[in-house]
Parts: sequence; structure tokens; C-alpha cells
Amino acid sequence: MSAPSAGIFGAVKKLILWDIDGTLVLTSGTGMGALEGAFQKVDGRKPDLSKLDLTGRTDQWIAAQVLEHNQRPVTPETVHAYLAACLDSLHAEETTRESRVLPGILQLLD
Repeated sequence: MSAPSAGIFGAVKKLILWDIDGTLVLTSGTGMGALEGAFQKVDGRKPDLSKLDLTGRTDQWIAAQVLEHNQRPVTPETVHAYLAACLDSLHAEETTRESRVLPGILQLLD
């Protein structure tokens, strides 16, 4: 297979999106714990995540769905605030759960 040509718009770039949990790593529920902890931080209550299929979704999509499903406004500001809280919660969750990189992933990413 030959490399893509530059064409009139410059070099062709590729974007690769990875579904991280279960594809690259196993996180023992770290992501779900972060979603719950972040919602409690921004809303003061435990969220209902039961009817949401989050598999293979982007963080922006997940945040909007969690907020909407829990009767919270979905605006760029609320999504951003929730994602920021998720990042904080993710760091806390990582210290309490066991995660591991799946076999072959480090070589693939190299």
C-alpha cells in the first residue's frame, strides 16, 4: 500500500479514535466510578447511569447523555464543567482500582 499523496491541500493526515477501556486497557470500572463521582461533585447526588450505553462513545457525548438523563441542562458550559470534574474524579479512582494495559498494545502504539 502506498503512502497518501500531498494533493492540493497539503499532506493527508489520519485521525484514529480508540475505544480505550476494553480495547487498550482494562480499568476495573475506573471510568464509571469517575462518572459517578464527578456527577456527585457537580450536582450533589448519585447519578442514574442505568439505561445509558456508553460503549464506544466520546467523552463529550457521554457527558451530555449523563447530564440529560439526570435532568440537568446540557450546554457547552455544563458539559465542560462535568468533564473537568470527571478528570479530577478519574485521578482519585485510579488510586483505588487496578488497571492494566492489554497484551500487545504498547508495541502497537509504538
